[in-house]
Amino acid sequence: MLEDLATRGLLSDARFREARLRTRAGRGQGPLLVRRDWRMAGADAQAGEALLRETDWMEVARHTLERRFGRNRPDSRQELARQARFLEARGFPPAIVQRVLRLSASEDGSV
Repeated sequence: MLEDLATRGLLSDARFREARLRTRAGRGQGPLLVRRDWRMAGADAQAGEALLRETDWMEVARHTLERRFGRNRPDSRQELARQARFLEARGFPPAIVQRVLRLSASEDGSV
């Protein structure tokens, strides 16, 4: 039965991986967590890397930050560090965390 679905194009590992990436990104998980998930699932690393490159992780991080903290931007170094730790725990690399927080702070002139 599974073979029949695969031959008819109704069952695809590639589509499953893509859907899983979009689901995880939609939940606000960053590329480090998604990559780890693929490795643990034994998925094809090259296909995964291609999908990771297609995703706008800056936008995912910005949206995740806004969903968690609202439009409130960090007003102190302590709050800035808290938001950075939150994004890093969600699987975003430090470079993206710094850029997102820098952009959010420059939007309203805080910190």
